[in-house]
Amino acid sequence: MKEPLDPKSTPSLLISVRFLLALVIFFGVALQYMQKIDMGISIVVMVNSTAIQQNDPNHHLAPSTDDANDTCLFKPDLTNSTKDSGSFEWSKSVQGLILSSYFYGYIFTQIPGGWLSMKYGPKTILGVSMLIGSIFTILIVPSAQLGYGVLMACRFLIGLSHGMMWPAISAMFIKWAPPFEKSRIIGFATSGANIGNVIALPLGGFLCGLEDGWKLMFYLFGSLGILWFILFVCLTADSPHDHRFISSKEKSFVISHTCDDFTKINEEEPLKVKVKRSNSIPWMSIFTSKACIAIFTAHLCHNWGNYMFLTQLPSFMKDVLRFDIKSNGLFSSIPYISCWTCAMISSVISDRLILSGSISKSSIRKIFNGIGLLVPMVSVILLSLVTCANPYMGVVLLAFGVGFLGCNSGAGFQVNINEIGGEYSGILFGISNTFATISGIVSPYIVGVMTPDSTQHEWQHVFYLTAAIYLFGAIVYILFSKATVEKWAQNSN
Repeated sequence: MKEPLDPKSTPSLLISVRFLLALVIFFGVALQYMQKIDMGISIVVMVNSTAIQQNDPNHHLAPSTDDANDTCLFKPDLTNSTKDSGSFEWSKSVQGLILSSYFYGYIFTQIPGGWLSMKYGPKTILGVSMLIGSIFTILIVPSAQLGYGVLMACRFLIGLSHGMMWPAISAMFIKWAPPFEKSRIIGFATSGANIGNVIALPLGGFLCGLEDGWKLMFYLFGSLGILWFILFVCLTADSPHDHRFISSKEKSFVISHTCDDFTKINEEEPLKVKVKRSNSIPWMSIFTSKACIAIFTAHLCHNWGNYMFLTQLPSFMKDVLRFDIKSNGLFSSIPYISCWTCAMISSVISDRLILSGSISKSSIRKIFNGIGLLVPMVSVILLSLVTCANPYMGVVLLAFGVGFLGCNSGAGFQVNINEIGGEYSGILFGISNTFATISGIVSPYIVGVMTPDSTQHEWQHVFYLTAAIYLFGAIVYILFSKATVEKWAQNSN
């Protein structure tokens, strides 16, 4: 058994190239999420809801809606009801299709993204993915004017390019994240998703409050992505071997520990060998592995709630809690500040527990992933009881419901992928995210169908369904997950 590593003997993480890499990827993930959710923010003001209600004979308001207005803390401003009305007459089902179209593209490139990262290097795939997605984000404005079919095609292409990013990120950290820093490095880098939401929601809300400000949002987010691509190319590398600025001490440290982590046969006999790339992928072993199935299930259930809130939270804030567009963006960002905080805290605690050796790595992953699904489960059940009479309680519950999902990325299944997958971690993440993206395709459409009148009663059923999905994911992960390298992923020469 290996002796616990003395953290004082390791090169500083905060002043290191591996942290620089994590920081650059952090901002890249933030921009990817800004481009992912911008449509969910803008569609609130792009659509002329009044015209839809007048033109749709099947549309009706639930009888309780008008009565509820009497007790709402924030009353709808009827005098300015047309101020935020857009020029597009898209029904709720069409809006759901538009929001889902991103994920139709996103799902197709997950597994190819992992394979391409192994073949051409994760840096190339990650950079090109962001560049293409940013160009098509800028093209959203003219595509919307051409019709919702063209808009859906544009969003599909953005999703198609973004789909390769996360498998590439997972593949990149195979060579950059030592096992006792894995939670902090991966947790910090991927927590950029939450910061992207924190930035995009209030900024998008502010811009959408301006005349045609939704157009400016797409131009801004796309341009920032292109700028990030330039910085990414200059500051990162596929491995410590290829980085221009890394010190020899840090290079030796990272290479020795990452190779050791992925080439050991068991804890008693670590192999000091050079990693040899495999040309074949053990598909059958992956799909029959209980540990992989546990990750796939947890990832899918996590993403149901994650994508539901990403695409529908502004609508819930507007229709049920009755916040105006600017307050909507501000309060919608609070849950993601909470999520980032939970991801950071859980990653630090996780790495400290691993260093101490006081609890097994598998138990650590089960505990944090359990917290990351069960606390949100309780929160959404309570959220189902909230009305516009107490909107701030809704914000608090959302902070818990979305916030504790951060434990999954900081110290749960998302880190677990790199622990069991070895050199196939990029492929494994691609497979997992393929299944998980089903939630992104299905949830916006199902929520749209379940909430035709956007009433609090209709949203109750959405939250009950979400709670059941969270519970299922937590049970499966706790029963079947592990945190040691799978036999088919062990690489010996």
